[in-house]
Amino acid sequence: MNILEYTLGLPPYRRGGLPKYSLDLARQLSSNNNNNVYLMYPGAMSFWKKKLSFRLKKSNEKFQIIELLDPLPVSLGLGISDELPYMEARDVTKITQLLMDLKIDVVHFHTFMGVPLELLRAIKQLKIKMVYTTHDFYGLCPKMLEDDPLSSLSETKCSVDCMLCKAGPSNLKLWVMQSHLYAILKETKVIKHLRSHEKSTLSTNMINENLSLARAKKRVALRKYYLEMFSYIDEFHFNSQVASDYVKRFLPQAQGRVLNITHSGVVDERDNKCLRRQSEQISFGYIGPYDTKKGFFMLKDAFEHLRLRYANFEINFCGDVAQDSFFENEWVYNHGLLSQTELDKFYSQIDVLLMPSLWHETFGFVALEGISRGIPVLVSDHVGAKDMLSQEFIFVADEASLEEKLAVLCADPKLIDDLRQKLKQFEIPTSFSKHVAQLVDEFYH
Repeated sequence: MNILEYTLGLPPYRRGGLPKYSLDLARQLSSNNNNNVYLMYPGAMSFWKKKLSFRLKKSNEKFQIIELLDPLPVSLGLGISDELPYMEARDVTKITQLLMDLKIDVVHFHTFMGVPLELLRAIKQLKIKMVYTTHDFYGLCPKMLEDDPLSSLSETKCSVDCMLCKAGPSNLKLWVMQSHLYAILKETKVIKHLRSHEKSTLSTNMINENLSLARAKKRVALRKYYLEMFSYIDEFHFNSQVASDYVKRFLPQAQGRVLNITHSGVVDERDNKCLRRQSEQISFGYIGPYDTKKGFFMLKDAFEHLRLRYANFEINFCGDVAQDSFFENEWVYNHGLLSQTELDKFYSQIDVLLMPSLWHETFGFVALEGISRGIPVLVSDHVGAKDMLSQEFIFVADEASLEEKLAVLCADPKLIDDLRQKLKQFEIPTSFSKHVAQLVDEFYH
C-alpha cells in the first residue's frame, strides 16, 4: 500500500502528541515491506510564490520525508490576525502529479494547517481515500453553530476550543516561524528566552474586541473554507468519544469511528507500581502548557483554596517555558521543559497526575503515560482519555469539582493506593503495532 501521511512537523522542531504519533505511525507502517510510506509536513514559505512544490529530505528512516514548500500559513493554534492568507489560492499541480507518480492509495491527514483547499479537491478528483485523525479541532469554530455567525464573529472572544478567533501572529512572524533558520535557532538560549517572556504575558481571559462588518465576513468565509475541507474526508479516525461528539456537532454526517491512540514509547508498568504509601505527603503533578485551555489557571486557583484547608501536598509542574508568580510558593515546583530522561524521573516522583483541561482534549497522551506507569490520573470530563477510566478518576471541568476531588485525597492519602489498584483493571492501548494494524484494517482499506 502507498500511504502519504500529512503532519504538522517532526520532533524536536514540533512538540506534542500530533508529531509524536504521526512519526511513530510512519515508522510502524514502513516496517511492513509491502508499504511505501511518505511523511509530508508544511515547510518554508515565501511571500510571493503561489505554487505548491516539495523537497525530498534525506534521513535514515525507512520512509520518505517530504517538505511541502510554500504552504499556507501555519498558525500552530495561536490564533489568526488576517484571514486572507489562510485561504489564498494555490496551484497544486506539482503535488497532484507527485501523488499520481507515487500511486498513493491513502492520504492520512493529522492536521489541515498549511493545506490549501485546492489540494483536497484535487485528491478527491483522483479518487484517493482521505483519512483524518482528530488530534485537535483546528478549523472548527463554535460560532458557526450559532443562529447568526456573522454577528457573533464581529467579536473576537470565543470558547477555549476555538483556534481561530483570537488574534494570532503577524504574517512576518509566521514566515519566520516556518523558516529553516528558525528551525535551527529555536532551541538556542536567546530564542528560548524570548519565548519564555512572550508566554509569561499570558492572561487568564481572552480580550474581546469589536470588528468591522468586512472583517467579520472574512472570518465567516475562512470558517466555511475549513468546513468544506472537512467535507472531503472519507473516514474520520476519532481518537476518543470526546473527539467524535465534538466533530459531529459541526459535521453530523461525518463517517468514522473511535479508536483510542497510543505511541511507541508506552509500556505497561502498572504491576510494578504497587508500593503502599509510607507518607501522608502527596506529590501532585501537571504536564503541559501553562494556559487557560489546559486548565492551568483553574488548577492554580483550586490549589490556592485547597492550601487553606490542607498542607500535606506539593504540586509539580513541567511542560512549558512560561513563568508565573504561583511558582514562588514554597510548595510549588516548576521544572519547565524536560528531556525524555528528565520526564521519566518526573513521573517517578509523582503520586497523582492531573489533567484539568477546559477545552475538549481529543485524547491526551499524558494520561495514557501516567496510567501505564501505575500513576492515578485525575481528568476533567473534557479529556478524551477518560474513555480508559472509571468515574472515580473523572471530575466536571470546573474549579469546585476539581478542588473537591483533590480534597478527598488530601483528607485520606491512603485512597491513592486504592486508585492504583483500580488502574490495573483498565484496558489501555499499549501495543503500538496492534494499534496500527487495527488502524490500517478499519480506516485505510
